Amino acid sequence: MQQSISNTLGRIPIVSLVIDGSQLGDMAKRFDEGSISEAEIKAIESRDLPSPPGISHDLAALRRAMAALLAGNLQGAAVAAVLVVRHSEHEELKIIALGIAAEVEQARGRLQTAMRHSADAERRWISLARAARAKNRPVPKYEFGRHIGVARVAGHFDEAERLLRAYASWRAHFPKTTLLADLTSDADFAREKGEYLLTIGNYDNAYSTAATGLDAFRARVSAQKSLSVVEELSARAMRESMLRLLIRICISQAQFAKAAQHLEELRALVDANGNRRLSVAALHHAAAYLMASAGEYKQAVAKFDEGWRMFPAAVQNSKIATLQMSSVKGMALALGDDLQGAYATLAQVGATGGTEDSILRDVHRAVLVAVSAMLGRFDPSPESLNARDGRYRAHLASEHGVVHFGAKVLAYERRGAHRRSMADHVLAVQNGRDFSRGLRAMQLSGEMRALPLMDRFLSLVKESYVAAASTALGQGGVTSEDLLDALTLLQRTETDDDIAAAATRQRSIPGVSAAQLRELQDLRQTARTAQRQLMAYGSSFEADPQRATQLGKAALDAGEQLLAFVRRLRQRAPGLYNVLGPDVLTLVQLQAQLEPREALASISVLRDQTHILLLTRSGVHQRLLPLPPHEARDLVARIRDTVALDANTATPTLEFDFAAAHSLHKRLFGWAADPMRNVEHLTVVSAGALASIPFGLLIQHVPATDQTGGSHASQAWLIKSMAVSHMPSLAAWSAIAGRTWGANGTTFVAWADPTFVRSEAAAAGLSERGLRAPSRRPSGSSGTDAARLPHDLGTQLLRLVDTRQEAEAIAVALGASPRDDVIVGDLATRSSVLAMSKSGALKRKSVVMFATHGLMPAQIPGLSQPALALAQEPGESLPSLLGLDDVVSLELDADWVLLSACNTSSADRADGDALSGLARGFFFAGARSILVTHWAVESKSAAAITTKAIEHMMRDRSINRAQALQRTAVDMIESRYTPSKWSHPAYWAPYALVGGRTR
Repeated sequence: MQQSISNTLGRIPIVSLVIDGSQLGDMAKRFDEGSISEAEIKAIESRDLPSPPGISHDLAALRRAMAALLAGNLQGAAVAAVLVVRHSEHEELKIIALGIAAEVEQARGRLQTAMRHSADAERRWISLARAARAKNRPVPKYEFGRHIGVARVAGHFDEAERLLRAYASWRAHFPKTTLLADLTSDADFAREKGEYLLTIGNYDNAYSTAATGLDAFRARVSAQKSLSVVEELSARAMRESMLRLLIRICISQAQFAKAAQHLEELRALVDANGNRRLSVAALHHAAAYLMASAGEYKQAVAKFDEGWRMFPAAVQNSKIATLQMSSVKGMALALGDDLQGAYATLAQVGATGGTEDSILRDVHRAVLVAVSAMLGRFDPSPESLNARDGRYRAHLASEHGVVHFGAKVLAYERRGAHRRSMADHVLAVQNGRDFSRGLRAMQLSGEMRALPLMDRFLSLVKESYVAAASTALGQGGVTSEDLLDALTLLQRTETDDDIAAAATRQRSIPGVSAAQLRELQDLRQTARTAQRQLMAYGSSFEADPQRATQLGKAALDAGEQLLAFVRRLRQRAPGLYNVLGPDVLTLVQLQAQLEPREALASISVLRDQTHILLLTRSGVHQRLLPLPPHEARDLVARIRDTVALDANTATPTLEFDFAAAHSLHKRLFGWAADPMRNVEHLTVVSAGALASIPFGLLIQHVPATDQTGGSHASQAWLIKSMAVSHMPSLAAWSAIAGRTWGANGTTFVAWADPTFVRSEAAAAGLSERGLRAPSRRPSGSSGTDAARLPHDLGTQLLRLVDTRQEAEAIAVALGASPRDDVIVGDLATRSSVLAMSKSGALKRKSVVMFATHGLMPAQIPGLSQPALALAQEPGESLPSLLGLDDVVSLELDADWVLLSACNTSSADRADGDALSGLARGFFFAGARSILVTHWAVESKSAAAITTKAIEHMMRDRSINRAQALQRTAVDMIESRYTPSKWSHPAYWAPYALVGGRTR
């Protein structure tokens, strides 16, 4: 925020030392210390100037410009600088004055004028530089950094990039002096390049550039024997500005631990230099920005205000600084749910902030438009952003482009809903197309991060896009493709990427082998995992900065390896970029992939309603339903609470909530009786709370009144009418449905009944029945050291003898060998899984099964990723864990993976996908469908479900896996071959089929 004034104070003394260092340098130093009075500044500012031309006039005019700048008189500073340009006989002084004038005009918000001054200075400098080179003389220095900063803030990205290239090529030709200016040249270049990379969203390279530049600057300054007062001031200003830049970059990457580390260094630097007021004010704002990004919105706003009061008039009178302050504070207030306060803060400086065209003005106006729309005020209107459409349409794949069009989507949709205006909904969709293209391009390029100040905004925009496309469908050129674009954008998760990666390996791409595609997908997975680990670790303020730095380097290295590999592949296959991009879905494509009597239901919970798209081969139906998020969550919670099994008795703790199951069905599908009349197989696409239950347990009609123990069989469960499978998104369903199947027949391998403890005494007291989950919740916090697992983990895991019988029965049903194809006991280790994959044997199996305990990070202290518990390795004291990193490394070509364990469908983190990392990992490895569980399962009933489903499928080859699972569930509901208590959905409902409908 204070960049304009800090740049001025950091640069003017250096360049001016050549002509009059003592007075200008002392003036800046005393101002920063607060020891120069307003009267002294006023006296210098009002002192008469000598008559021009002449060096005396030029120096006096520069002193007046400096005094006016310190007094906050930006107009006076600009006039004084222009006097030098008009009257000086020294071309170098004119260039210096033009640079000062450009920066002053930037502070005044007159960006185009600032650009003209900078362009004039550059033209003059080029003439001098060429003349010097022709005579083999040193090239005079030029303030490229100032010029780049003006171009960047003004939104001239191409110009900023050109200037950076020029800066890089000319630095070697600048004259060498004994001044600190020589040392700051490299640092200044690194800072400006870092600022530019941050602006365009290239965060990793921005951090690397700035951090390397700061380290080099520190070392070179430390090597100097002595520095003058002005040099010390300049060196401190440079270090502070680079630290503030590093803090902002870390925040953009959600690396709060690293940001806090740099903030502490900045605080120590400010303290060591006597707490000068300009530095202290800037420190407060850096701290406030970090607080806001970490979710401490109220504290951040208070810190913003405290810092702003400390800034001198030179900053407070800067329209650019005021505009930036208003934007960040307004956003913090909005994220803290104080929309009224946010609107008041943003509106106080007006829609434009009194500035000419600039990136900062655009961001401010976009935030104001969005906040206003959420308040139902629509002042300023979304039309006020139209003039900037061209700029951001040319730079869609940037944070600024996404914010610009995103704000318009949200505002038009809210206004359309408020005024019942179809025209506004149409405009929301039109802008949604640009928003979608930009966001998808950022995701594809790998530049998208979990930006702490954008996640919530992006979610709101995506929901508005869906609502607008649904409302305006068929009006004003809005088509079903727009609706699908909005839905797939809202639904896109890491699972989509994993399924698309596996699907890509099935394609034939000229110039690229299947092995190279697999290597590409592995590199993408490694880079994504490294970034996730860095973000998960660094988002804690208690994180070890050294460990965060190590993880940051690992993430950067992984990203660079991926980019290098992609560049090599593109040389061989130029069309690779398009192949790897997300497919654009159409209704025709989706309907063609549906089989007769099959339906696809996409359900999206929006801001205050729920959208459903129901597709059959012959029909398209969609609705906006009056089911707000909190009511959907409440109904799901009521259902899940009554399917929980007691950890000791493995029986339900409550009677099932029939009313909630019926209410949820009625509110989602009550309108769809006709289109679903002949449906035999329903695939449900859902997210959030609705993804945490299998839809087969919904009740279609009013629950039976008989509430005795046998009432479960009399209910109209959805599973009785149709087979049900699940997918996380339409794009994932399409990728799976369109894939070719392996030629592995019905080959099978299973890992079951692993030995968790080798000591007979330790295992003696363990039951052979129970839940496929830890027998007790391990003590301690899951936030402990990731390298330390509980020393008694093996004794916490019940032995699951039923899983051995289950796997052997499935082997018999599939015609496999129970002895050779079922790996149990001491042999069921992590290393045995990895060895089979490495040998290629695992890839030849069409059905792969893991029947054991499923572990989530929240359950086990020290566990950083979801895992399957397997047997102890020889010589080890703990069970081996097949974690997510292991799963994605597997080489699979399986039609079906059976995860007969607990919670294998649950999200592995609070904001994660509907599917666990384990399920996503198996899709990535090459699975086409996966059997997962939604809650802890009782071991004997779990064995019955998987075994009977396989038997049904083998007896009737005309049915698919979802239908086989359906028949098994109905058998249990009606107690045909199973105990009557298993008719409770806690036993038959937890399993869900995710993926293809393979036979």
